[in-house]
Amino acid sequence: MQNTAITNDNAALFVGAPVYSRNRQGYVTAIRERTAQTFMIGRNMRENHFDVDIAWCDGTFAELPDGMVNDYIEEAARCRMTPISEGEARDMLANAKAEKARQQDRARADAELTREAYKIFREDAARRLPAWAKAVIVAEHVTDDSDTMSDYFASKKGRTIILAFSKSTRDLFPELRNAALNHAETAHLATAPENAEHREKWSMGAGYYLKVGGRHSTGWQIRKLGLYDRGADNIPMGEWSLAEVAAPAPVQAPADEPDAPAAGMTIEKHIHTKKGFDMWVAVMSERVDRDTYDSLLDKARDFREWLESHNSYCEEIDAGAFKESGTGVATCLVVIDQ
Repeated sequence: MQNTAITNDNAALFVGAPVYSRNRQGYVTAIRERTAQTFMIGRNMRENHFDVDIAWCDGTFAELPDGMVNDYIEEAARCRMTPISEGEARDMLANAKAEKARQQDRARADAELTREAYKIFREDAARRLPAWAKAVIVAEHVTDDSDTMSDYFASKKGRTIILAFSKSTRDLFPELRNAALNHAETAHLATAPENAEHREKWSMGAGYYLKVGGRHSTGWQIRKLGLYDRGADNIPMGEWSLAEVAAPAPVQAPADEPDAPAAGMTIEKHIHTKKGFDMWVAVMSERVDRDTYDSLLDKARDFREWLESHNSYCEEIDAGAFKESGTGVATCLVVIDQ
């Protein structure tokens, strides 16, 4: 430790010198010669000659170049702070380092507790995870952390509640609304207005989520997370609020149920040329007039909307499954999740 008074850029730099920066008070506790040539860019180009240890009165400490510390010393002089002795400065530095060591010990202990809690949660999640589940529906409490004055928009997530498992990775808002009923704090989203259904699957978007308000507004949001091949490892750590499994009630078909396909209609499997997903196309053997076509199209749309409102999804059936019955048409199983 060096205690000889040093004059650098018209600021007296010595052990015990007071410093002030951004409403924090502190003192110089050690000064060392710099081993590398560096410069401070500010009001002018200034070469740094020393490394300076500062102990702040809040119990923290920092190592800074003297070019920066000189400004802090000038601020302290304007605040009429008085120096302390070299012994007091040495004690401040020792106390600050001891406090930092205690903080690091607490951080390591907290990290170990978090790892243990995470392990217990993963084991519990693996036991709860149904074999048929392909996704999990979660509720997350979002807190707005934006600063509109500086054009900064952000948010942070707090509590997480696991509401339900799903047999499909499709983003179905009726399914999210049903899951909202599984917890009292999210139940209001079951009847939220249509503008609570956010579809932001674009670059930098927030994906599909159910929430009253914007992306960064404070409140609960519900979304679906795919499990893929990671299983329980993809379930975020949080509270459990799964609905009790009850016997499925029979699904009532809509009153205006679509008519059976016209005779001679075949179903062909195609692959979307741009997006690559599988799709099934109904091909009619004979041409029909425009009114008949529009009627069939309207019924198909109504039926599709009805299926989506009942949390349906498709499972492919192996090719040739109905070969013995005399048909080789590609087929799929439409499942309605109750």
